[in-house]
Amino acid sequence: MELTLKEMQILADYVEGNDYSLFGDLPKIKGEGSIESLQNKGVLQGNQLTKGAKVLFETLANPEIVAKFRLNQLEVNMRKRAYKRNAQSVLVEFHREIVILSPFDTEVESVRLEIANHTGVSFQKHSQLKQVLSGDELLTLMGLADWLRRVALSELINQAAPKKLEIKDLEAFMEQPLKLGLLAQTIDMTHLKTPRGAALQRALFGLLEKRLVEAYQPQIVIDKSTILLAINFLVPNMTTSLELYDLTDSSRVLTAREMILQASPKDALSYSASSAGFAVESLTGGQVTEKILAYLSCPSLNAKAQN
Repeated sequence: MELTLKEMQILADYVEGNDYSLFGDLPKIKGEGSIESLQNKGVLQGNQLTKGAKVLFETLANPEIVAKFRLNQLEVNMRKRAYKRNAQSVLVEFHREIVILSPFDTEVESVRLEIANHTGVSFQKHSQLKQVLSGDELLTLMGLADWLRRVALSELINQAAPKKLEIKDLEAFMEQPLKLGLLAQTIDMTHLKTPRGAALQRALFGLLEKRLVEAYQPQIVIDKSTILLAINFLVPNMTTSLELYDLTDSSRVLTAREMILQASPKDALSYSASSAGFAVESLTGGQVTEKILAYLSCPSLNAKAQN
């Protein structure tokens, strides 16, 4: 079913929703749409929702589980959501002022192909990074990767670049992150603050213990695994955000969030926060696609509901 954003706004008056209702965060526009157009599409009969539409829009207004996906790549801005209630799962796709509503199960393969067109279908990856890092360790690792990227890019255009790195140099470098660099994008997605002084030294010690740096005094010696990550992330050009909200526990809303940076079908990096820290993992393009579909399938985060 295709509806305009204006038609969706009109339908908001026909249903009462919870805090995670689709109708609660639709943009307000003056686009095309009227009660008459909704009647012509079989959504309204007279001034009431038709039987089929009532079930559909009740799911969108009072979901038990909501998944949100957004992919940005240069001029591409892809947005999809899924709303689940009881056995019904509805896929919501946004195309400018058009909203497309479909049963999720019938669209899985077409969605997989559409997403894979951007993420790629490689089953190989250059980096094998898989760690749980503190927030300071995560930003410091991204700062080191950006420093390596700057050196590599400078050499490509025959520009001189420093080869030695001390803590004071890294701190100064991280205070002004490279535009669209790994550090800047990680800060933007996580809202973390860059470590300085003693916090930066503790973060470097943590990375030393995790074998992501080989030394940090008097000079920082970066491990080969970190070098491999940075060199293959010279131009990260795609970001993906994933969110899941589970309302099946009456006492609280269970949430899961993941952010993915990608430079090629063989080079993607995911972050997800937990009580233990930030889980950081290198992914292939194929794994990114399957992860997105896993979120959109609206799995329950409620252990009681799964048993």
